Amino acid sequence: MIFAGMDLQGERLIYMGHTDSMFTKCFVPVLSLLKGIRLTCVFIDEPQRTVWPESPDYLLRIFIFWQRICNSVNKIFISYYWSVFCYQKSVELYFFKTLDDERLDALADASDYLLSAGIQTKLPHRFLMKFKKRALNFHYSLLPKHRGTFPIFWQKCLGDHDFGYSFHIITDQMDAGEIVLQERLDLNPGLPDSSICDLLTRHASFQLYRLFGDSATLKMQDETIGSNHTMLEYIDYVNVTFQSARFSMQSGSKRWIINQRYVLHTGDFIIECSIDGVIRKGFKLYIALNGKGIEIKRVNYLPAVFYFWSLKKLFAKQ
Repeated sequence: MIFAGMDLQGERLIYMGHTDSMFTKCFVPVLSLLKGIRLTCVFIDEPQRTVWPESPDYLLRIFIFWQRICNSVNKIFISYYWSVFCYQKSVELYFFKTLDDERLDALADASDYLLSAGIQTKLPHRFLMKFKKRALNFHYSLLPKHRGTFPIFWQKCLGDHDFGYSFHIITDQMDAGEIVLQERLDLNPGLPDSSICDLLTRHASFQLYRLFGDSATLKMQDETIGSNHTMLEYIDYVNVTFQSARFSMQSGSKRWIINQRYVLHTGDFIIECSIDGVIRKGFKLYIALNGKGIEIKRVNYLPAVFYFWSLKKLFAKQ
């Protein structure tokens, strides 16, 4: 019923995202219900950013091989799902490997709006200029605060619990375009980053109807309170050495990067240890220093035990 007042008179909208993202799962079904809109789904097959060790152990090599098979199978099934969904909803559907495909330019020439969500590649200026009205992007923060990468992570690190999301015009400068829609949510800061992101995405999906048409108003971002976060800043912030790891992990974030290759997720469980370094007790891993060990729950979002020998050799060199 929230879409009853929408009448875009056949204006064409391109949704651009990934087949397996939470954005797509929440946004596409809602966009397909907008009255009078001609929706086109464009899915970009961007490579995953998972970084594996240079010389993975035998157990990890088996897991990597198995994961690649699972990812390939999952991609086939989820692409089939969206193909069926779009067919039933009379939605145009396209799959592209890159943003340089000439067919994508032709689609943009014939479209009024673009809504991008989760795309990692910077969209070319020439491509954005092809849309007759607006090219929009979804971002997990109350812009202009926390532009760039991992906004929820930075909010938690900086003690900012004013959670929300923004839809903004895409410009050459990252997340700096005019704001079309912005909403605050009262969320528990103790929730995992992924849970906060999912809640924001679900809420945003029911506000999509407000983005289009002449009633949408634009608001310039206040540069005096703006903040930007890059991937390099993220790595510098969470990078730890063996000597500082245990103490740092107990006091701040529970996510760290070592050697720009290993993302460690740690817990609160501390044990007594007779030796220093990375130790294993059953299927649990600990990083120990001065007789105390803190649990490593996951490494690169996998069970930590897969990385036991890799981390043990890494810390032995330090």
